[in-house]
Amino acid sequence: MAKGTATVAAALLAFTALTFGYVKTGLGDGGKQKKAHISLDWPKGDPDAGAKAFEALKCYSCHLVPSHARLKALSKQVGSAGPGPNLTGTTAQRSRMEIMRQIALPGSDPAIAESHMGSFAHTMTVKQLTDLVAFMESLPPK
Repeated sequence: MAKGTATVAAALLAFTALTFGYVKTGLGDGGKQKKAHISLDWPKGDPDAGAKAFEALKCYSCHLVPSHARLKALSKQVGSAGPGPNLTGTTAQRSRMEIMRQIALPGSDPAIAESHMGSFAHTMTVKQLTDLVAFMESLPPK
């Protein structure tokens, strides 16, 4: 597999294991299951590449980005005020990891009552995911 083309599914497997997984330590604790204390450091991503990924993955079909002229025009073409939220100011409300998780694992956030977003786990690359988040981080606050 070429560099940067790993699917989000593979990254999610690692993310899930590290974030929600438990490890059997076996270090004098009777082999009890303990919560893993491991952090995962994601690359920063490229906002311009993220805007291109947003377009390529057709995110504009459901999400509005009024501050980005091209994506706003594409949303209008498909008649989208979409089922997805307006993404302006999203990063002021959620952490980077929360945004990544919501993109990669739609419906996994209990704070969001219902998600209509499809899964990109086998079609989106890890680079596209990190670039999308960088793009969202570059958007102006509401």
